[in-house]
Amino acid sequence: MVEPKPEEIVDAMRLYLGVKDILEREQANAITVDCLGGFRRGDLPAYPCVAWSKLNDQGYYGVCEADLHSTMTQLLVTSFCGRPGFVSDPVFDTSRNEILHAHCVSATSLLGIGAPSLPYAIRSHMEDNKGVSMQVMVPVGDTVTVGKFAGPKKFLLSTGEVAGNVDSRRGCRTQFRTKVADARKMLVNFTGGLHRVVFYGDYAEPIEAMGRLMGFRVVHEI
Repeated sequence: MVEPKPEEIVDAMRLYLGVKDILEREQANAITVDCLGGFRRGDLPAYPCVAWSKLNDQGYYGVCEADLHSTMTQLLVTSFCGRPGFVSDPVFDTSRNEILHAHCVSATSLLGIGAPSLPYAIRSHMEDNKGVSMQVMVPVGDTVTVGKFAGPKKFLLSTGEVAGNVDSRRGCRTQFRTKVADARKMLVNFTGGLHRVVFYGDYAEPIEAMGRLMGFRVVHEI
């Protein structure tokens, strides 16, 4: 535990228990809210980063920033691969042909729902140094699938190899680098909003098969 005070951790866990109660009452398995605006306006008693992390570890879907497209991405992919998604703000490093994936919410069981937790630190939310979030250290050398359901007719897709964790004062708490085929091409052609969802494993072929069955087109970003 680094920045958070004990009372902030209590608030984060109370929010988690409240959200879990709402999901059970509504017979739902996914939730996304305006977390940044909600916390700053005082609508939320805490950032939901810890709540989303714990929900994703258990096979529910807690997704950042009221992002319905990323929520649909996780519903589609996690449902068959059994691994939580990591909603990412991608940053392109064309000099190294890499993409940095960063966010303040990450499941700790990225290798499988119910799997042992990866190493993590309990940190503050990076942008304002308030509340509680998770800095998760991810495995290096694995292939990851990066995607986004960009509407009923299109799914954006790419793959990469995790090259290393990053601990930086800029960006978000959980950060890792991925080697890709052509970072410059992806940057130039980038569409569909900021977020992408990262899944450990290579699921390009199953997603293409899903597209044929469900009627959406898979667009390879690289």
